[in-house]
Amino acid sequence: MLSGARETPASKLFRLFIKISISLVGTLKFNSKPASRDMIKILNVQYCCFVLCISLFVGFAFTLSNYIHVPMAGAGEILLNIFHFLVVLAGIFVLNYLISLSRYLFAVVFPVFVLALAFISFFVYSQNLTLTTSVIDAALHNDIRTSADLFTWPLLLFVFAVLFIALLAVWFRFKKVSFRWRRFEVLMVVILVGGVYGINKMRFNTVVQRLPFSLYYVGKQYFLQQEDVSKRRIPVGTDAVTDSDSLTVILVIGEAYRSDHASLNGYSRPTNRLLAKQNVVSYRNIYSEWTHTNSSVPHILTRSDSVNHCPAKQEQSFISIFNRCGFSSFWIANQEPAASYISFVKEAQTLWYVNPGKSVYLFNKKWLDTDNLKYLRMGLEHENKRKLIVIHTIGSHWWYNDHFTDNFAVFKPILDSKVLSPSKKEQIINSYDNTLVYTDYFLNEIIRSIQPLNSCMIYLSDHGESLGENDMWLHAQDNGPEHYPACFFWFSEKYIRNYPSVYRNILQNKEMRWRTEFLFASILSIGRIKTASQNKACDITR
Repeated sequence: MLSGARETPASKLFRLFIKISISLVGTLKFNSKPASRDMIKILNVQYCCFVLCISLFVGFAFTLSNYIHVPMAGAGEILLNIFHFLVVLAGIFVLNYLISLSRYLFAVVFPVFVLALAFISFFVYSQNLTLTTSVIDAALHNDIRTSADLFTWPLLLFVFAVLFIALLAVWFRFKKVSFRWRRFEVLMVVILVGGVYGINKMRFNTVVQRLPFSLYYVGKQYFLQQEDVSKRRIPVGTDAVTDSDSLTVILVIGEAYRSDHASLNGYSRPTNRLLAKQNVVSYRNIYSEWTHTNSSVPHILTRSDSVNHCPAKQEQSFISIFNRCGFSSFWIANQEPAASYISFVKEAQTLWYVNPGKSVYLFNKKWLDTDNLKYLRMGLEHENKRKLIVIHTIGSHWWYNDHFTDNFAVFKPILDSKVLSPSKKEQIINSYDNTLVYTDYFLNEIIRSIQPLNSCMIYLSDHGESLGENDMWLHAQDNGPEHYPACFFWFSEKYIRNYPSVYRNILQNKEMRWRTEFLFASILSIGRIKTASQNKACDITR
C-alpha cells in the first residue's frame, strides 16, 4: 500500500482474502499444522478446505456441463462465463458447507445428491439436454422399457465413478474432518450467501437455473404445475353446440414473432415467401397486453380480457369446450409448459412433449419447430373427423440460431455469441429474421398437410420482441414492438365453400385493431361452436 494512503474496507477485505488463501495453501494436507494460530481462532481451516474440495468436485464434474455448449466470441465473453461459473461455485460451497455440518446428514444427502446430478449432467454433456419440468413429467409417465433404454454403459461408468468419489468424501468427513463453530466463518458464509443471492436476482434466476440448484428450482416448478392442475377450474361453455361433423382446427401459438417483421405486413425483407403464396390473411394490428409467455398464453386461451384477468386463473379454456362438442383435442408442446397454463395443456385429451430435454439455458443444440410435424401427422391420422390441434412452438425465442437450420440462414452475418449489445445489432436482427423464415417454412408445411381437408390454421404469437428499440432486447418488458405479435389465418377451399361468411368477415376485419383476447370467441366461431360464453364484441368472424 502507498505510504500515507488510507486503507479502504475493500482493501481490508482483499488483504483478509489473501491471508485466508495463504493459510489454505499451507493446510492442503489435513493432518499438517496450520500456518497461523490466529487463523484457527477465526476459521475451521480443515473443514473449509474439505468443503472447498467437494465443491470443486461438484462444480467441475456436474455444473461445468451447463457451460461447455455456450457460444463465446472473444476473451471478454470467456471471462464473463468464467465469472458466472465462479458465482455458481460459490453457491455450491455454501450448500456443501451446510450439509457437511452434520456427518450423518452428509452421509445420507451427499451420495444421493451426487447420484441425481450424475444422471442429469451425463445427458447435458453428451446430448446438450437439460432438466426441465417436461423431462420430469415424461420420466414419470414413461414405461419401464423406454426408461431402460437410457441406461448405457458410458452412463453407468460415469455414475459409478462419481458415486465412488462421493462415498470417499463421506468416509473422509467421518474419519478426518471435524467442525467447531466460528463466528467470523459464519459471517463470511452469510456474506457469500448474500452475494450469490443478489447476483441471481439481478440476472433473472440465472444461478438457480444451473446444476446443482436446478434440481430444486425445476422440481419446485414441477410441483407448482401439478398443484395448479389439481385446482378445480370453473367450467365454461357448458351449453356449447356445433353444426359441423368434420372439421380440423389448428391453432399455432407462436413465440416472440413481432408483426412488423412479417413481409406480409410490409416488412422489406422476404420473411414470408411461402405464406404469401397460400392466400393467408394477416392481422397486423393485434395488441398483446402481456409481453411474456407465462401471462400471455393463459390470457389468449381463456375469457380473460383487458378489464377482467380472473378467467385466466379461475376458468377452463376453450379446449374444454371443443372437447364437449365432440372434438378430439391434442396439445403438441415444443416449449416447456409453465405453471400458469399447464392446466390448459392438460385439458387436451392427448399431450405430446416434442423436445422435453431442451430449455432456453442451453445453446448450440438445434431446437426446431419442424420437430412438431411428426406429431401433427399422428393427430391428423386420428379416426375422429373433428379435431382441435394446438401446437405451442419455440419460434423466435432466444438463442435464435438454434431455431433455424443452416440452409435457412438467409440473412448474414448471424450471431456468434450470446452477448446482446448494440455492436451486434445487425447479427441479432439477421438471426431473428432467419427464425421467421424458418417459421414461414414450418407454417407452410402445416398448410400442405391439411389442405385437402375441411380445415383452418390460426397462428398467433404470444408477444413480440425488442431488437434494440429504446436500448431493449428480447421481451418481458414494456416496449412497443413487444406488444404487437404476428397473427395469420389460413382456410382450406372446402372450409371457404362451407362457411363463406366466416371467411368474408375475417377478410373485412383484418385492418381493425384487436387485442389478443379476440381468440377465445373467434376460435369457437371458426370451429362452428356456439355458446353463450362467447363475447361477440371480440369475435372477428362477425
